Formats: sequence, structure tokens, C-alpha cells
Amino acid sequence: MRRVFRAIVAVGALAVPAAAQAQRTGGTHEVGVDVALAWVKPSGVDAMLSLSTPVDVRIGLASRGPLSLEPRVSVFLVVDGGTRYDIDPGLNALYRMGGTSVNHNTYVTFGADIDLRKAGTSGAVFALNGGYGMRRPWGAGALRTEFFLRYAFEDTAIGAPNTLSLGVRAGLSLWH
Repeated sequence: MRRVFRAIVAVGALAVPAAAQAQRTGGTHEVGVDVALAWVKPSGVDAMLSLSTPVDVRIGLASRGPLSLEPRVSVFLVVDGGTRYDIDPGLNALYRMGGTSVNHNTYVTFGADIDLRKAGTSGAVFALNGGYGMRRPWGAGALRTEFFLRYAFEDTAIGAPNTLSLGVRAGLSLWH
């Protein structure tokens, strides 16, 4: 649990400068929903293909500079012999690598999240993620495609193995 707390503090420390930059430059807000297709490999178990919808709801705190923040929340209902739900809040930083505007660019992203699980045994699983994506204008919003890698750490208290996920997410972003 100490590792999870330290990781949250570290992500928060990384987020403060970007949040200040977004407020100073009068940044815009991006709201989006994604679906994902991923190859998921828990340790000790065969790999599986997973389709998630929605994989996340995100609120981007864009800035005029290349760095922006993106809080994300995912809610999953999992039925696998029993029923459980997972709530997965997280925070990502996006670094815009190319493009002329917030809705037409390429970017890299990195972040952390905590998978809060509720079933017979409740608990939290800490995960790190990263990806490469692109936004392309579509009406008043943007279509967004992102290739991602996610590693969730093991938590023996709730029986969660370490898990590697590789996949692609696609979604729609609207700007406010």
C-alpha cells in the first residue's frame, strides 16, 4: 500500500506544473469517451483478447504549450464465474509532439491509475500506462486513436496477478 501511496504522490507532483500552465494560458477542456481492443496477459494465465466499452471517460485540461493533463475514469462490470465491478481512476500527462492545434496533433502519454475492485475481497491494484496517439479534426471535435501499453502490479491480498496489456483505443473528443 505504501508503494501505491508514493506513486499517487509522484503522479500528483508531476501534474501540478502542467495544471498551472493550463490555467495560466487559458487552456480548453476536452471531454471524450473511448472503446479499446487489447491483448491482456495476466501472469500464470493464458493471454486473452479483450474488447472494452467504454474503456474510459476522460477530461483533458489542454494548454497552449505541449504538455497537458488528462484525468480518466473507467467503470467495468466483469462477469467471470462471479460478478464484480472495477472503478479505475487515473491521471495521464500528454505531450504534444506535432501538430498545429489541440484537436489536430500527435502525442505521447504516460500516467498511472488505481483499479479499485469490489467483489468477495475488495482492494486496489496500482498500474502504469503509456501510449502514442493522434487526434484528427471531426466537426467541432476530434477523432482520437491511441496505441497503449499498461502494466498492472500484483496484489496478493485480493488475488490480482501482475498483468500486461497492449492495445488500441479509439474515441471521440469534444471541446469546451
